[in-house]
Amino acid sequence: MIKNQRQYETTRTQAARFEAALAEFNQSRVGSDLPPLLLQAEHDALESQLRDLREELREYESLQAGERKVLELTTMSELPSALIRGRIAAGLSHRDLAERLGWKEQQIQRYEATDYAGASMARIQEVMDAIGMGIREEVLLPDALSFRSLNRVVRPLGISSEFVKRRLTTGAHRSNAARALSAVGNLNRVFGISPAELYGDVPPRFNLAAAAGGRFKVSAGAQSARLTAYAVYAHYLGLLALRATEGLTRQSIPTDAAAVRQAVIERYGNLDLRSSLAYVWDLGIPVLPLSDPGAFHGACFRANGRNVIVLKQRSSSLDRWLFDLFHELRHAGEAPEQSERDVIEIADAPLETKTSPEEATCNQFAGDVLLDGMAEDLAQRVVSRTRGYVPAFKSVVPEVAHEAGVAVGSMSNYVAVRLDMSGVNWWGTASNLQEKGDPWGITRDVFLMRTDFGALSPPDRDLLVQALRACKEITD
Repeated sequence: MIKNQRQYETTRTQAARFEAALAEFNQSRVGSDLPPLLLQAEHDALESQLRDLREELREYESLQAGERKVLELTTMSELPSALIRGRIAAGLSHRDLAERLGWKEQQIQRYEATDYAGASMARIQEVMDAIGMGIREEVLLPDALSFRSLNRVVRPLGISSEFVKRRLTTGAHRSNAARALSAVGNLNRVFGISPAELYGDVPPRFNLAAAAGGRFKVSAGAQSARLTAYAVYAHYLGLLALRATEGLTRQSIPTDAAAVRQAVIERYGNLDLRSSLAYVWDLGIPVLPLSDPGAFHGACFRANGRNVIVLKQRSSSLDRWLFDLFHELRHAGEAPEQSERDVIEIADAPLETKTSPEEATCNQFAGDVLLDGMAEDLAQRVVSRTRGYVPAFKSVVPEVAHEAGVAVGSMSNYVAVRLDMSGVNWWGTASNLQEKGDPWGITRDVFLMRTDFGALSPPDRDLLVQALRACKEITD
């Protein structure tokens, strides 16, 4: 942590030296006889140290600029560093603070050098008053800091114990109490449920309108509590993704399938998942992959005029992920005049939702991008040749795809979508005709390469990193 201007200048100098060292290393590694893994390890070590220095510089600059209004504490041991950050944010030097307190400047320097070791609570309160800081802190009793107690409270809200441990417990905490405390903090951060509300006399009430200002339109029969909770969680992560990708250049989003198909192939040489992700990111739209089961399989959130796409398939089918990516891209291109907009693709949605004009348009768009503008025509050929006998689709779909020169996997996926809109589940057969791989891993790796995690606060960064840890069970 940088505590004063002198340390700031020293850190800037160190960062410049690491930048130069990293550039020199990158030049010297070309043609090197050292093993590639060793070279990569040395590169990663230099890059990690440079990243840490830059993060310290960024935090100090943010405090000086008055951009930080709230400092979050999870334990009282973090209070000394909060006092130092508060002084910097208030624009006070050691001398300024000493004059306010009527102390010697050296006393402030000694306190900060030792992180206020030995300072009484009365002294700490004096410093806080002089800086103008305030603390609002709940004291959690031992029973609250157990997962059993926590899970008992959040289960009626649609938040499972597995979700609490897998997604809301962050940080390298050793004790169960510390882990539970991190989960309590994240419940407050993501869902706006304070510890006092969690453990109050009246059970906390949680609904979509309260948690997200009525942003999402969800049918009453769609696993409402669980879907509500996950929608708010995914929306929060989407906002973090937007904050961590501020440097992306926004482009107008094309809604012409032929133009999109041509652009992807011309720029990247093919229409696979990695190339298509690159195209969407180059439009200024981050694509966030999640891997939790159920709730929904895709979403498009818009905030302050920027879109973020969330893909959450549990399938290993590259074709299915590719279709969903372009489906959500079409949603992102709708109603550009609206600065805020949200669409959630609910798992097991009612038929009227699947067949809505908006969904039909997005399905047609994704199909035409992947099937060269022939999606509906090819689907009708299959129906005509089989006379609508669905069991025969398995052999006829590949025939039609080969004749038209399109990918069998994309063709089978579109046919499955069209059948699904008619209430017929053909996904299992379609999956057997599709190319398998690690679409979640591909989407995650692209996200990691293009995202500046240093732009997030440590608690938010931990939440996003935790969300990018895959669930083990991936289905076909």
